[in-house]
Amino acid sequence: MFNIKYNFLVLIQIFLNAINALLLIKVFGISKQVDSYLLAISIILTIQLIQLVFFEQFLVFYTDLKIASINKSNDFYNANLFLSCVIGIVSVIILYLFGGLVLKVFSFNIDAQRLDYLKNIFPVLLLGLIFMPVTALNERLLNAEMRFSIPYILSCLPILFVVLAQLTVCFLNQNNIIYLAYGQVFGLALSAIVGTIFIARNLVPFKFVFYHPDIKHLFKNSFTTRLGDNIYSTLLPVTINNLLVAMPVGYVSYFYYAKKIIDTLKLLTIGPSVKILRTNLTNFWVSKNVEKVRDHIQIFLKGSVILMSCGIILSFLILPTALKIVSMGKLSDTDMTNINYIFLSLCPWNLIVLLEAPYILAIFTAKKSKVAIIANTLFILTFFAITYLLKDRVGIYSIAIGGFFAQFINYVIYKNYTEKLLAKLDTTKESEINIGEIVYNTN
Repeated sequence: MFNIKYNFLVLIQIFLNAINALLLIKVFGISKQVDSYLLAISIILTIQLIQLVFFEQFLVFYTDLKIASINKSNDFYNANLFLSCVIGIVSVIILYLFGGLVLKVFSFNIDAQRLDYLKNIFPVLLLGLIFMPVTALNERLLNAEMRFSIPYILSCLPILFVVLAQLTVCFLNQNNIIYLAYGQVFGLALSAIVGTIFIARNLVPFKFVFYHPDIKHLFKNSFTTRLGDNIYSTLLPVTINNLLVAMPVGYVSYFYYAKKIIDTLKLLTIGPSVKILRTNLTNFWVSKNVEKVRDHIQIFLKGSVILMSCGIILSFLILPTALKIVSMGKLSDTDMTNINYIFLSLCPWNLIVLLEAPYILAIFTAKKSKVAIIANTLFILTFFAITYLLKDRVGIYSIAIGGFFAQFINYVIYKNYTEKLLAKLDTTKESEINIGEIVYNTN
């Protein structure tokens, strides 16, 4: 599960992410422009997750269809490819029409200058949403076909073009962060096009298919599956962003710089492994191999917890020195201290996220989306209550405290329910074996 080849590809992605973050600090530092850029990125990432409402369970349905017939699974992919293009275009048109409302929801108390920056950056980043549904669909198809390395190579393209845009800004001595947004959109477009061509040539022959009878079942199951996750992934950034913009200028940058470090650690420790785990769990669940499901969950947890813990300790120790060297005066001592301690405060929360990851995958594989809806509703209510009770006492650290306690409740729910599902699956398999023996003995 912890494959050296995949981790090497992740290291390349991490290197590009690190260069991206370091150049962002070096060129733009802590400013209103950076605050607005990072807010816009967080809003776009949230909308991307909403787009997945149609394709979340593609891997499960595609695997089931492929067992029955390769032609059916091929048509299923091609029909979804057409619909993903339509969804990308339609969603961007809708967001252009209601962009002002979206910005108001995500940053209600933002000041006029940062809002002006946001209004310039957001429409450019929106263009990338045209390609995101295709990219997400292709990633699921490649994972289903066990081509785990290709999605990582493709995911490097948007980051690569952002880095190239940053280098261009440095070379031309420009101070306009919007060039980074254009770089990301170009990279996303290239990723979607290259991924689709690779699949058509090597895995699923391309043909125009506008509908497949299983799509309605996919959409229904994906919608209910993503509904629970969208409660989490939509309302969480709305709450966090509105807390951050109410704080002094720079706190948005502090938080998202610290979050970038955490996200990079998660990418290194569980990035490849969680995708491999999801594919394996899907296959083992279909075959009712409970022992293999349990074994893979334990292997994943042991490896990822050790890696994540070591990464956190190392990052905390070297972060102040690394920021001082890279920023070259762009960050004050206060800026660096804030980033370091916000990073540390977010670590316990993200360790809980890591611990619950395999159990969420098991529940989604079993198509028990109602559990996610209940758990994530409880998460948001708990998170909102804690952060707003503590925000005047501990400020930005209320986000980490609220996240930790709310996530721990989720972890308990997901782990306990997964154990119940596995016990039920084991009982079902034993019943099928007993029936088979009775039939055999009768004959």
